[in-house]
Amino acid sequence: MLDELQTITKNLGIFINTKKTRIVSTNHFNYLKLHYSLLENGKVIVRTTNESFRRERKRLNKLKRRLENKKITFEEILNSYKSWRGSVKIYGNHFRLIKIDAYFNKLFNQKGDKNYD
Repeated sequence: MLDELQTITKNLGIFINTKKTRIVSTNHFNYLKLHYSLLENGKVIVRTTNESFRRERKRLNKLKRRLENKKITFEEILNSYKSWRGSVKIYGNHFRLIKIDAYFNKLFNQKGDKNYD
């Protein structure tokens, strides 16, 4: 398929860099830390990538260490977490947010089901 594109673009006077060019499936792909899925009916579903949740767990662990060393307050951590959570919530990651909320509560010894909305 790349060869076909190169012949077309060569006729148009456009150069394709083969080292950088990738042809991917349009069914699903990651772009700007979001995962896009194209359904057969044409609907596009946008979700947060798995890496975003892994990164947030690592960041929470680092913040926990900073809290123990008294370099940051719990209120600052809570505000930071709420901000991240709000940016992720709009993409419909309900069950994953429940899991990371439980992780946050366990990590910072929070009692019960806290609502971080």
